[in-house]
Amino acid sequence: MKFRTLILLILISTFLPLFNAHAQTYISEIMYDPKGTDSKREWIEVYSDSSDNIDITSLKFREGGTSHAIKNSTFISGSSLSSNYYVIADNPEYFLIDNPSFKGSLYDSAFSLNNSGELLEILSSSGVVVDSIAYSSDLGAKNTGNSLQKSDGIFIPAFPTPGQENESVPVNENEADDDSGSSDSNSSNQNNSEGSSHDSSVELSNFKPKVVEVSAGRERFTSTNIPITFKAIFDDKKENKLKLKFDWVFGDGYRKKGEVVEHTYKHPGLYNVVLHAQNAKNYAVSRTIVYVTSPDIIFDYEDPSTDSTGSPKSGSGQVAFILNNSSENELNIGNFKIKAQEYPEFSYTFPADTIISKKAKLYIEEDLIGFSVDSLELHYPNGKEVGRINREEEKLSTAYPVFEEVYKKVLQIQVQLRELSR
Repeated sequence: MKFRTLILLILISTFLPLFNAHAQTYISEIMYDPKGTDSKREWIEVYSDSSDNIDITSLKFREGGTSHAIKNSTFISGSSLSSNYYVIADNPEYFLIDNPSFKGSLYDSAFSLNNSGELLEILSSSGVVVDSIAYSSDLGAKNTGNSLQKSDGIFIPAFPTPGQENESVPVNENEADDDSGSSDSNSSNQNNSEGSSHDSSVELSNFKPKVVEVSAGRERFTSTNIPITFKAIFDDKKENKLKLKFDWVFGDGYRKKGEVVEHTYKHPGLYNVVLHAQNAKNYAVSRTIVYVTSPDIIFDYEDPSTDSTGSPKSGSGQVAFILNNSSENELNIGNFKIKAQEYPEFSYTFPADTIISKKAKLYIEEDLIGFSVDSLELHYPNGKEVGRINREEEKLSTAYPVFEEVYKKVLQIQVQLRELSR
């Protein structure tokens, strides 16, 4: 029993430090291309959220497939030995010249980072990859004096913060070349439009660096199962040459990339849509809100050619069906499709921005859809069925009470005739 306990203690003392060191350890900052000459001035920063000091020298740093040992730890005056940030420099002496106010844990290694980008990895003593990042000069910080810093899961260019918490907002690396720009213009766009079902976009207040100015568009109303189009709004003449890349986050767990994207919400709710725009030296964020409701639409047959008394109405055509929006919100039925049940080749698609006001009916005539059949289906733009109607069933259900009344009168006459024959 004592032997088992001894073995267990040895295993715990051997592997527990590794778990503490590696579980939450990652590359947090990269100085791959310092302004001016690069030789001996490159460095990376490693972060660990472990409450205990970790032995960085037990790890290895690998760049571009070449592994480098980490050695010669130095604690600069004023630093705390329990700091979570560990700087690994190609040359600690040159590092301190560039960062004279640095306070923290400094380690020595030997490497040369690629100015165009490459794969960086942190490995355990047994060769297991603890963390890796493939950086690129497209992210910025190329010969500008800035570093790449991890913020909310992505790397952004920012003023170097070795041994300290990273910046959360990217620096505008073209700011020095654009002193005439101003970000005050976005204040005039605050709350500048109301929500609408329209598919087009109007500018909304947004975060704007001086060079890159983008908007995710105004607040929108839509319904479940109805695609909605998002378009990044920016100055084509100014920003298009910057080769911006757009990343949309829709607030329901889905995301898409592109200047113009389309998304369909499956459940009602209020969603925050965030647009990220980025290129090699610029970064901007904009957001808007989408209100999604469940459509309350009644697909039915009704002949409005007569009024409530049965008298004919003048100027009314043959109505194929009606769409009744019984909800409290307007409904955009653009790209909804009407199909003939028995004849699939007959169909009609409503044009974009066909909007039914709240608590309103839309009468659709046969002349519009181009065909006349008794059985119809209504489908959402994504193909899901809304409902179906059968005009013959409607006519029969309407005519049956009349037939029943006539039949009763016939029976009465037959009874009277029998009485007379007696």
